[in-house]
Amino acid sequence: ATSTHGSVTLTWEAPEAMTPNNYKVYRNSSYLATTANLTYTDLNVTDGVTYSYYVVASYTDGDSEPSNTVSATPNTFPPTNLTAVGGDTVVNLGWTAAGGRGAEEESLDGRNISGYRIYRDGSSLTTVTGTSYADHNVVNGTTYSYWVTTLYSNPSGESAASNTAEATPLAMAYAVIGSGTGTTSTTEGCPINIYKKSLHGQSVYTAAELNAAGLYGPTDITQLGFYVATAPALALPNFRMRMKHTTATDVTNWISADGLTTVYSSTSYMPVTGDWDMLILSTPFAWNGIDNIVIDTDFDRVATESATGTVHYTNMANGYRYGRSTYSDMGETFTGGLVSVYRPDVKLGFVYVEPAGPEIAVDPLSLNFGEVQVGQTSVKQFTIYSNGDETLSGSITTPSGYTVSTARGKGQKNLGASRNTLSFSLPVGTHQTYNLSFNPTAVATYSGNVTITSNDIDESTVLIAVTGTGYTPANISLSNNSLSATLVNGAQGTDSFTISNSGSQGLSFNLAESPSVAWFSATPSSGTVSGDGNQLVTGTFFPEGLVPGTYNTTLLVNSNDPDSPQLPMSVQLVVQNSSPTINAPESLIFDIYADTSLIEDFSPYVDDLDPQTLTLGYSGNSNILVSIDGLTVTFSSLNYWTGTEEITFSVYDGTAYAYDTVSVTITQIMYPPTNLIAQAGNRVVNLSWTAPDPAGVSGYRIYRDGQVLTDVFGTTYSDASVSNGVTYQYYVTTLYANPAGESAASNTAEATPMAIINVTLGDGTSATNTNEGCPINIFRRSLHGQSVYTAAELNAAGVYGPVEITALGFYVNSAPNQALPSFVVRMKHTTAANVADWQTSTDMVTVYSATSYMPTPGGYDMLTLDTPFTWNGTDNIVIDTAFNRVGSRNSSGTVRYTETASGYRYTRSDYFNQTNTFYGGSVSIYRPNVQLTIYGGEPAPPEITVDLLALDFGAVKVGNSVVRQFTIANSGEEDLIGSITTPAGYSVVEQGRNSTDTEILRNTLEFNLAGGTNAVYQLTFQPLEAISYNGNVVISSNDEDEPTVNIALTGSGYIPPTVS
Repeated sequence: ATSTHGSVTLTWEAPEAMTPNNYKVYRNSSYLATTANLTYTDLNVTDGVTYSYYVVASYTDGDSEPSNTVSATPNTFPPTNLTAVGGDTVVNLGWTAAGGRGAEEESLDGRNISGYRIYRDGSSLTTVTGTSYADHNVVNGTTYSYWVTTLYSNPSGESAASNTAEATPLAMAYAVIGSGTGTTSTTEGCPINIYKKSLHGQSVYTAAELNAAGLYGPTDITQLGFYVATAPALALPNFRMRMKHTTATDVTNWISADGLTTVYSSTSYMPVTGDWDMLILSTPFAWNGIDNIVIDTDFDRVATESATGTVHYTNMANGYRYGRSTYSDMGETFTGGLVSVYRPDVKLGFVYVEPAGPEIAVDPLSLNFGEVQVGQTSVKQFTIYSNGDETLSGSITTPSGYTVSTARGKGQKNLGASRNTLSFSLPVGTHQTYNLSFNPTAVATYSGNVTITSNDIDESTVLIAVTGTGYTPANISLSNNSLSATLVNGAQGTDSFTISNSGSQGLSFNLAESPSVAWFSATPSSGTVSGDGNQLVTGTFFPEGLVPGTYNTTLLVNSNDPDSPQLPMSVQLVVQNSSPTINAPESLIFDIYADTSLIEDFSPYVDDLDPQTLTLGYSGNSNILVSIDGLTVTFSSLNYWTGTEEITFSVYDGTAYAYDTVSVTITQIMYPPTNLIAQAGNRVVNLSWTAPDPAGVSGYRIYRDGQVLTDVFGTTYSDASVSNGVTYQYYVTTLYANPAGESAASNTAEATPMAIINVTLGDGTSATNTNEGCPINIFRRSLHGQSVYTAAELNAAGVYGPVEITALGFYVNSAPNQALPSFVVRMKHTTAANVADWQTSTDMVTVYSATSYMPTPGGYDMLTLDTPFTWNGTDNIVIDTAFNRVGSRNSSGTVRYTETASGYRYTRSDYFNQTNTFYGGSVSIYRPNVQLTIYGGEPAPPEITVDLLALDFGAVKVGNSVVRQFTIANSGEEDLIGSITTPAGYSVVEQGRNSTDTEILRNTLEFNLAGGTNAVYQLTFQPLEAISYNGNVVISSNDEDEPTVNIALTGSGYIPPTVS
């Protein structure tokens, strides 16, 4: 959004994917206008009021989301950069135009800037249409204040004020620099010559020349002009004039661009011929009255070069330097080019300043010669400057001990002998350096002033404070030439000597050992002894770890004594013998499991000031084994003993012993497992725990309901000997070996195993079409849908509440071609039997969410719920799914369904996220089939299955037997309990039992099968006579649906024929 007076213009970019019919513009959240363009200008606005805007793209099937919001404040704009320059009875004003209507706004009913109003001293002066004005109704010497405003038309208006500018018109004086009347040739470079298309040149005009022409400073130069002999054929484009101060006297070298100030510029300048073409400087140049000045001019390339444009000049060596080119603008080129003797004459307009007279400056105003040896000379310099506009003259007088002379420049002869008084005369703008010599004749301080008197009326006397001291050099002497001490290792002793200085100058000294040794130091190691002073030096002896004996070194005393710069001093140490010591810890402790043994370094506990080998010994131990290797001691338990013993240790250095006692303790700490967790499943409890430190651990013992269950080696165990619906309590202990032991119990954990079943609601086998709404269909980019599944359906599937639904999934017939972003599943209870109306978001619980969900086709794609849903066993349930907009819509994503009136309600959109839209949309009969994982329901009753249901034994010889098998299985969850009864001639036994065991082989056998298990039984036929044995094995059980199952039996006995 861009704004100006009475309008705000908006622009935007078209959408990338689709082309809208048009765009709707909103202002302050209210509809404003409709346009088919990518820009709109709001003319119904008020200056100073801030407006906010956004745009929506309008399509046939709806509007897009809003664009970003922008703000704009229409207003008027004042001019900027107002300048005011005073002249002789005139003030010239200039400013930068206000930011008004550009070319693209010209169609806005002529709403343009109509002009500018000029105010002087707070009152309206006049109205103009341009950006400059010359105020001639002024009086020299009076200061005027100006500002300017912008005037608008249609609608009319006036801006705020520009910046304020002040100017004071003054009577002008003029000075001409250069007396030549010659004219530059038409091919010679000068500020207005166009022999080449672009030219940049500069000249230096000295302060002396300005003074000679009657121009004294400091003052402002407000006008400048060259004498134009002949004008160039074309106006000079972007003509510019720059100036700065310089110490250079000519343009032997280019004067750099640093510090150049633009004092005048014109986009097109045509010089006026036949006289001085005076230009009023937009920025007056403030000349400091001391330095020379540079005048630097340049212009960009004219359309056609020609041999035209000449000025008057004065012949002067290195008077004018310039660079010019046919092909490039030269204004910023400060290298190369040509230098000529034709320096352009220049006329300067300025405010006249009376000459100031002679003016003195002295540098420095103090000189400190420090210390100078008696009979020697030290020289320092000072300089006198003539900064006025008349010759400076006077005299220099020095105090006692000092003389003055004129300093010689390089290659100059001596300008005079040294004396106590010296006269001088310095022309304007010059300076002279002088030598001040200090010649002390005694040890004393020479302080005073160099007195400079001159014809400077304001400062007729200048004083230079001088000071200096005469000295004699340092002279060293020592009170003795040796230091010594007799000590044992670890002791400390001292010896000392005195350094004396008989000179007047300070004696600087420093001490060094040769060779350097660790057992000696001297303090202070360096310093200064004042004239006729003394310094005590203390030598400290501190032997550490030295073999008894005698040690020597030399202490070198170095100083600034020119005659004795180094004096030696002998140093001797005698070391005597010392005894060893032992300071063992009061107690040591280690654990028989965690550590097995303890290795202790005794080197920190023993010491000998002499560097002798030490030997350890011990006594007093009975149950703790001790071994020594050097100064390392190893402790271990004898036969897994635990407890505390006092052990005495000795240390021997070859001459003497020392003793100390240590209390050594061996512990037996058994750590229980931690963080025991019991997780219940279907007829199983899974245990896990965190192991303690593994040292000594041989395994773990699991307790269930206070009784030992089993021993294991790992940190997990699955207890499958449990029944659903029963709560079990567990704890675990740690078993240790070597020695054997059992820890305290871990924390206690409880678990109740429960049945986990999967049920399917909906038996349809057809799939939704690729354009039909379903939980995973992306025919539109975002979809939200829901279905109701009744309590009666859950009961019919064998599910009774309350139970937890821990997972659910739809049968994915075909997957969408891209993942579903921000996919959510929500559930709640309802009394509604279908989705004839939307089930509201009230009490809706998000049970599953994924930032990106890609369904897996070919079966039920089960999703484990983040938050299991607890069905109360009474109400119906709502399953609600949604996903945010996919990258692009596609006819894909189908599921299996069962036709149900008002079975599935959904809403979908390409432009907006539908996740929280609970109104509108469509309703269909294609309710998605869903599979639920149920945890904690009532266990299924016992259910019997028998295989086989008929057994034929054929003909069996009387007295022999034949065995057949059958299986009983329990497909329920509760225990199957019953009995098996056989007819005459038959008997039954469970497989694995010996059929000859009369106590096991029987005609009636009871059984008890846990849910999900089976058992195999052996049926034996043993005929006792040659008859048919037909009948039934009768199996009775607690299966309420099938309490009796019969196995049909056929068989016969026979007696083989005999021959007699």
